Amino acid sequence: MWSQAQPTESQGSLPTSRSWHSSFHSPTKLCIFGGCRADPGLAYIVHNDYHTFDLDSGEWCHKQPTGDVPPPMWCTSSASVFEDGRHTGYLYGGRDKDGPFGYMYKVDLETDAFQRLEVNGSAPQPRCAAGLSAYKDHLILFGGDMDGRYSNELFLFNRKEQSWLKKKQNGRHPSPRGSHAQVILGDTLYLFGGTDGQFALSDFYALDLKTWTWSLLNETKTPGQPGSRYGLSIMIVGSDLLFLGGCATETEDRNLPIWSTETKKWYTLHTSGFGPPSDIMGAVTIMRGSTLLLFGGQVGDTYQKYLNILDTGEGNVEAIDHIPTNLTPRSARTSKPIHKSGKWTDKYTSVDKIGKGGFSVIRKVKHKENGQMAAIKVVCLFQAKTETDSPQIDLSKASSDLKKRVYNEVSLHRTFDNAFIVPYREAWVLSGSQAAIVMDLCEIDLYRILQKHREDNRWLEEAHVINWFVQMTLAVGYLHDKNVVHQDLKSANIFFTKDFRVQLGDFGLASKPLTTDEAATLKRKKEIHGTPQYMSPQMLAFQPASYKTDTWSLGVLLYEMISLRLPFDGSTVAEITKKASKQVYDPLPPHYSSDVQQLVTSLLVKKESLRPSVADILRLPFLQIPIQQARDSR
Repeated sequence: MWSQAQPTESQGSLPTSRSWHSSFHSPTKLCIFGGCRADPGLAYIVHNDYHTFDLDSGEWCHKQPTGDVPPPMWCTSSASVFEDGRHTGYLYGGRDKDGPFGYMYKVDLETDAFQRLEVNGSAPQPRCAAGLSAYKDHLILFGGDMDGRYSNELFLFNRKEQSWLKKKQNGRHPSPRGSHAQVILGDTLYLFGGTDGQFALSDFYALDLKTWTWSLLNETKTPGQPGSRYGLSIMIVGSDLLFLGGCATETEDRNLPIWSTETKKWYTLHTSGFGPPSDIMGAVTIMRGSTLLLFGGQVGDTYQKYLNILDTGEGNVEAIDHIPTNLTPRSARTSKPIHKSGKWTDKYTSVDKIGKGGFSVIRKVKHKENGQMAAIKVVCLFQAKTETDSPQIDLSKASSDLKKRVYNEVSLHRTFDNAFIVPYREAWVLSGSQAAIVMDLCEIDLYRILQKHREDNRWLEEAHVINWFVQMTLAVGYLHDKNVVHQDLKSANIFFTKDFRVQLGDFGLASKPLTTDEAATLKRKKEIHGTPQYMSPQMLAFQPASYKTDTWSLGVLLYEMISLRLPFDGSTVAEITKKASKQVYDPLPPHYSSDVQQLVTSLLVKKESLRPSVADILRLPFLQIPIQQARDSR
């Protein structure tokens, strides 16, 4: 359902109406820069003001950026990245009334400081309305308007070397255009529509970023496909692409087209509520979890200044391929639903109990229709009388804290899309019945692997240890990029696929970093959330959780894989806390490399400021080849 954040004085200093502006974002804020509007009877008013919207408090702030602030302009190209441990925005091109620009700017989203980059290499000619996307250490620029001449060139910008490279394209590549939409999912860049200066376009392409080969996805028009349009947005929702807005040449309803990268079919997201016009163009959009936010834009001569909000998880999605509308052709994996009626036992048959946690039972289940196996986690406050019965949870009788944890786990997990995180399928969360989360089945976990090696008195090979540690770190880095701390990293929560690729699971304690007040509340209650043997000294002392909380736990896991034992263990929490705070642990086996041993030592440092971050870990020279191998295997 759409909703609209109406401007109020309490929301802070609001941006004025505009379109063709740029945006950057971090996990906690949306940043708006520049854009234009045309007042009746007047020329274009062009902006270079800078506003931020706090995604937690819902407040706007008119910031005064520092450094090399760009001049007033519109139709710039922007991208947001996480590099060197900081959230960063990049801004390229754009134009004012005199013509296009060709500068590249960088903005630190924590300090709001701009820097105009001194670039080298084969730079593009000045242009506006180009597509710009982040991919690994590069930005990919396609097309653009060079003051009336349109381009279909492809350029790579190396962010580390600050250099441009014009890339040769293979296959049937798109014709010259600007104001198109492009987005990267995995190793594929998807591009739709735009304008060539005379006509709006409706072609849909995919670019394989490993071979740099284009392919046309809509050779023939199919039901549900969007019509010709420019100034639109494409957003990633799980493994789907959601199309929004654009100046269209065909009259269309307000429902949103979706392209499934798995089924290669078009679907429609049926929406309700008060949202933006379907042909809004020049707006900016971001996804935060399953929530889409859209700011500004224009329809005809009317400019917008509202922030429109859509929960994509609440829409009704159905396929467009001439099948009866009373069927549900959408796969659960693609739509990642949360069911608020029915029972999981209507859809799955319990095969075996495969695990148990403090508040949950994990079962291996079989889908009744397609026979696929899966794992299901059911929170176990009130388990049925016999083992053969389905675990039932009455959330109406559960504590408010546990309710919050159940809803938090579901709402977070369904937004994750990473090769090293256990894939979420669907969930049942009901107010008075049961709660269950269905995931991909992983029958191998690190706890059992280490247990077997202890029994056999056999060390793990260093290559396996490094590869698994790198994959765990990449998974944790993904969470940190989404402003999430796992808080319960341990061997029992590290699962593996059949080909032994890491799958991080169990997000029951995952949350944003705790504030000082929240930590103080825990301290007053004397509550420990997590597994003490893996918890940092700060967490054991009820101090706020931070990203360094997880890197301590990564150090414990690395030590455990090397030594086949825990560095800090004891019969009581007090004993474990004492050992962790004094960093008292047995020496590591001498047959592992000094690089690995030094990494363990650096991670198990009590003082957080001296403990490496995920970004620090991933910069270590001896991990570069395993990191590249892990990324290539996705």
